[in-house]
Amino acid sequence: MLYLLFFFIPFLLAMIISPRAISFSRVWGLLDHPDNRKLHETAMPLAGGLILFPFVFIGTLVSFPITGNLPYILIGTSLIFGLGIWDDRRGVHFSTKFLIQIVAALLVMQSGLLFDLNKIVFLRDAGFEYGQFLSMTVTLVWIVGITNAVNIIDGMDGLAAGLCFNAFAGMGALALVSGRVELAAFCLIMSGALMGFLRYNIHPARTFLGDSGSMLMGFTLAILSILQSYKTTTFLVLLVPALLMALPMLDTAFAFARRGIKGQNPFKADRGHLHHRLLDLNFTQRQTLGLFFTLSTGMGLIALWLAQTRQLLVLTLAISTLFLALVAVKAMQIYNFNAAIKKMNARMRALAKRAIAKERSGEERLKTNFIVLTGLCTFNFIIALWGPQRNLVIAMAAMVIFAIGIVEVIISRDEKEARFEIMHIVLFLSLVVNQIAILASWHWDHLVAPHFAVSSFLALILLALFIYRTGTFAIFLQDPMEILALYSGIIISGIAKHFLGAPSILPFVVALANALVLYVLLKVYLSGYRMRSWTYSIGFTACVAMLISVPWWM
Repeated sequence: MLYLLFFFIPFLLAMIISPRAISFSRVWGLLDHPDNRKLHETAMPLAGGLILFPFVFIGTLVSFPITGNLPYILIGTSLIFGLGIWDDRRGVHFSTKFLIQIVAALLVMQSGLLFDLNKIVFLRDAGFEYGQFLSMTVTLVWIVGITNAVNIIDGMDGLAAGLCFNAFAGMGALALVSGRVELAAFCLIMSGALMGFLRYNIHPARTFLGDSGSMLMGFTLAILSILQSYKTTTFLVLLVPALLMALPMLDTAFAFARRGIKGQNPFKADRGHLHHRLLDLNFTQRQTLGLFFTLSTGMGLIALWLAQTRQLLVLTLAISTLFLALVAVKAMQIYNFNAAIKKMNARMRALAKRAIAKERSGEERLKTNFIVLTGLCTFNFIIALWGPQRNLVIAMAAMVIFAIGIVEVIISRDEKEARFEIMHIVLFLSLVVNQIAILASWHWDHLVAPHFAVSSFLALILLALFIYRTGTFAIFLQDPMEILALYSGIIISGIAKHFLGAPSILPFVVALANALVLYVLLKVYLSGYRMRSWTYSIGFTACVAMLISVPWWM
């Protein structure tokens, strides 16, 4: 459970240093100016690299043993970061950029970091020299390719950072399962830092990743995926990293193919990316982001499933999911879904407007959310220190989550309009920690029986009915960060199961389902949403409370 702090502390620090980095970027001239292809209308600071590079550098020193090979990796990473800063400020020709990326990749390979393709039977039979040459070639192409894939997909607020968050979180969970403690710690550090950065990068963004941030994240993910491959079987050497990075890789491959067919420079930017196609179909930026995050989260969970089961059926599911997603987008373009999507969005706005007819002011909502967060963190702290089993890590996690809430309140006071993404994330994660703390403090062996999970899922169904009846479902399609929060909750549950040595995952699924029900209830009521029938509302709340409490008291 100590690993929760590797997530929450960088989360907090990234929120604190981001405003200073944004100001510094403006002074230094690290700005992205608008043009016909871009979505923003004013010059935007490119502070992503400045914010994230310290976490990469310090996280590497903290997580990995200092050996003779580590300086090569740090120099290569610094070279990519410097290239990105140069490109953000002055602009760099693609050939120069490509050459420096190759040099940085060769520095990493000089440290001995390569895909071990000699695990593959037919390559091993062909001879060690042939397998080694292919390993070097694939490693070079992989590092340069992933670096550029993340850079190329960074065309919309929060897109590249969110996909990188999912990839780091997935690799961290996989590293924990396979016993790679140092790799897991680094991935959680980067996941927390990216979540804090997303507070300023989600639409409407206050800063962008820039080339310094996007290339740095791509380069780092490429290196981590090679490290992760060392303790996997032949079947998984390339498959699991490819699934975690599937969306950037596919988008880049299609972009290069599209430009090549048209006879254009493959490195020349255009508006043919998948996110541009969704925006042209009248999806909003947040809806497009939510779709990408949902698909990316699904691919991450399938990658974890594949690593555990090593079944060809799981790989088939992953490929089918990606194929169906691409076919769905193409079908919407062919059959001109623009008008239908526009009409759907208008209806959603009308439903949301009806649901929040008596909404409180933003300042009052933020204050109420913070009061609830304070109560939750206090409750978690008490359970951790004075419950049946004392747990200092949960107590420290509660304190850090509370500190994040304080920072969010301070930051929001200085903004014209309060933003609730981070407050909602910490509320949800506090509920996840709360349910796991109860689970860890209780005699929970009896929870492995399947019928104990029924109550939580009945509560979810009842909640869905409530949302449908009141029209408040519209509010849950506006915040893509909640998808990342749910993914984080799944990862936290996995970490808890790993360290508590639980024989079954069922109790943690119940805990996560309970946290989700409680969170949605809090959001509905604390955000100022009102129901037409208070009788229905009180009855619904009582039923949910009874249902989710059954597993803990029976």
